[in-house]
Amino acid sequence: IIAAAQTGTGKTFAYMAPLAQLLKNDEVKRNSLPRPSRPKALVLVPNRELALQANSLAKQLAHHIKFSSAVVTGGGQRSAENKRCESDIDILIATPGRARQLFLQERRLYF
Repeated sequence: IIAAAQTGTGKTFAYMAPLAQLLKNDEVKRNSLPRPSRPKALVLVPNRELALQANSLAKQLAHHIKFSSAVVTGGGQRSAENKRCESDIDILIATPGRARQLFLQERRLYF
């Protein structure tokens, strides 16, 4: 999904809420087991600020629809981010450069 509109129009909610619901439906159907380093969904955002905003919304939704999320960006602490990626997370929110680095160079993510 690619979304573009003015600030404050609900773009993040427009994709995050259905994504959370899909994850929940999948969990119920499959009775899924934990899969460390294998997020079920990857949300790419262009910069750190938007990544943090998207994760904030994900955390709010997680109170109602139980799922986990984590954020990784180029300006973050690598050791903490690596640890987050190695845990069982449902949604990984990342900047493109950091996602590429974790997936291709460091081989810490699998899909």
